[in-house]
Amino acid sequence: MSLIISPFGRLLNLLKPRNEIRVLAYHRVNVEKDSGKGSEWNVTPERFKAQMGLIKQGGYEVLTVREALEYLNCGADFPERAICLTFDDGYRDNYTFALPILERFNLKATFYLVTGYIGSDRVFEWIRDSKGMSDDVSVSRSEFMPLNWDQVLEMERRGMEFGSHSHSHRSLSEIDPGIIAGELGESIRELEKHLSDGAYSFACPFGVWREAAEKLKELVQGSGYSGAFLGKWGALKKKAHPYDMPRLTIYGWDSLGVFQRKIGGSYDWLHFLYSGWHFLRTSILGKNRKQEKGFG
Repeated sequence: MSLIISPFGRLLNLLKPRNEIRVLAYHRVNVEKDSGKGSEWNVTPERFKAQMGLIKQGGYEVLTVREALEYLNCGADFPERAICLTFDDGYRDNYTFALPILERFNLKATFYLVTGYIGSDRVFEWIRDSKGMSDDVSVSRSEFMPLNWDQVLEMERRGMEFGSHSHSHRSLSEIDPGIIAGELGESIRELEKHLSDGAYSFACPFGVWREAAEKLKELVQGSGYSGAFLGKWGALKKKAHPYDMPRLTIYGWDSLGVFQRKIGGSYDWLHFLYSGWHFLRTSILGKNRKQEKGFG
């Protein structure tokens, strides 16, 4: 499959304008080794370290989302080879594993928090259900739990940025606008209560499209956020709407070759084709997700 995607992606990449930013979306960075439900959202620390090394060695300029929005809003050219690193949900393993690796390479990132879980010592519902865990998790499994506010504050002091991933992580695509406004408002109030910086962007759980995205843009902007990711994929261009910016998801199954092509632009237009093929390959054809030979 990579023999098809990679040359085609490189050809398309040659035809595209170069003034763009690739915003990478991560979730967990954990030593977990199983291939069960949800494992595609986990990148091992070893793999994450190798990825950050490629970014550093490749001469990429890593921006926070706030910095990217400043370029976007004033119409200035983006820095050449610019990247943003983002993390969704607010897992404790972001503090335990991702933060030291980011600092080792002198890189910064933006972390989108599900504020209703932060500091609660409750296992994220989707992790608890997929792993068959209770809220009473042993210390050895504590990385599955959310960050606490002390950890968030320490990460902020060490140069990391934060935003909202809603208050409860419910889907925002088909619920009452009043409920959505409550999710957005409660989350930004929690951020303002605990953190020192007042400019927060938003990353939508699950993503929304079409009519729902148009409505959500207005609600997010009206709630005081500085920008948003609503579910689009691809590279961030100068004409992008600040309240509907695109990202590229990094999966646990991505080989280093795939990662390098993603940050280089070859997968901007082929992201869903690649993801769909991998789902077909692993879930329907029954092949192990960890078998990456021949695909990277």
